[in-house]
Amino acid sequence: MSPILLTEYFPVTLSDQQLNEAATMKSGPLVFRRILLQRANAKNRNGRIYPRNVLDRVINEYNEEFVKTRRALGECDHQGSMVVELKNVSHIITEMHWEGDEVYGDVEILDTPSGKILTELAMKKIPFGISSRAQGSVSETGDAIMVQDDLQLLCFDAVSFESTQGSTLTLHEGFNPSINKFEKVDSIIHNIICANSNFCPCKLDKK
Repeated sequence: MSPILLTEYFPVTLSDQQLNEAATMKSGPLVFRRILLQRANAKNRNGRIYPRNVLDRVINEYNEEFVKTRRALGECDHQGSMVVELKNVSHIITEMHWEGDEVYGDVEILDTPSGKILTELAMKKIPFGISSRAQGSVSETGDAIMVQDDLQLLCFDAVSFESTQGSTLTLHEGFNPSINKFEKVDSIIHNIICANSNFCPCKLDKK
């Protein structure tokens, strides 16, 4: 089977203490500590299994070539390609390690336009997740889909929900599920873009 684009989703949570520290600090980036990034030898929501030997090679290569050289950039939302576009970059993976069959890492939010969106979402306790973007072939084995050893990891993106299945996100304490979360996100993005700008698409629409 030809290589395909593979994405895997894990929800991100921040404790109230982390949010309070970020809100009171006037300098320094918002950092997500010990975020689950990937899991080996277990069937995920997509029915795929990443063998430990395959994922071990990929994670170790990514750690050496990207994380340790501060090139492990991710975008705000998935793009349908194997290229990380700098104009969409929102965060960077600064540390990555194995704990059993799970991969954890630290995610630093950058002071970019896309990074500001993530910061605002986090401070408002609007849930989102980290999703790996990779390319590789798969093979069906019984009721599981095994990822093959040609797997290539590109990045870890920030996404609003799982692209391949509509799984329920972990809600932060104090989040009101009765609020239309998409209207909330649209409002936040509007405020970030238009608050201090002479160009506001919304104003143009009203003319």
